[in-house]
Amino acid sequence: MFHRDLLPPGWINRSPQLPSLSSLVNGAYLPGLWLPEMVGLRGTGPDPYISNGPLIFWMYPVFGIRGASWFLGVSEWLFGALLFLGFWNKRLGILGAIGSTITFVGTVTIIPFMPNGWDPAAGFPAMAGNVPFLMKDVVLLAVSIYLLKQDVVRVLEADPSASVALSRA
Repeated sequence: MFHRDLLPPGWINRSPQLPSLSSLVNGAYLPGLWLPEMVGLRGTGPDPYISNGPLIFWMYPVFGIRGASWFLGVSEWLFGALLFLGFWNKRLGILGAIGSTITFVGTVTIIPFMPNGWDPAAGFPAMAGNVPFLMKDVVLLAVSIYLLKQDVVRVLEADPSASVALSRA
């Protein structure tokens, strides 16, 4: 039987808030920044993810292959850093959560348009090709939205005058 008092202090958060969700986002988001496709290999040729994304297809014509790679890399690092800084400053966490939500909306919308994304023998929903890699973004989108909600609630609870500023905007 599990007994809470056997664990060292601080291992279990006894507050009703769930800061472990921030850890989940950072635990899933930050390691992705070191993937070879995000750092070294992207920008060497047309990427099927970008060219088939209905919300991000414009990046190659506007920035070129290298420019799109830099744009994605810098924005991913920026949003990851903002999510991390959200542990200490919830307003920065809100900015990071908004950025990661936009990022994951962009990647989730690629799924239906990915060529050869569904197994031809089994059909939908049997995934093939690059679609299984993108399915993680569905969960990360949900986590980003939840984290955004949590950070907004915490900012409003800490500063009631912030709700007046948000209602005017």
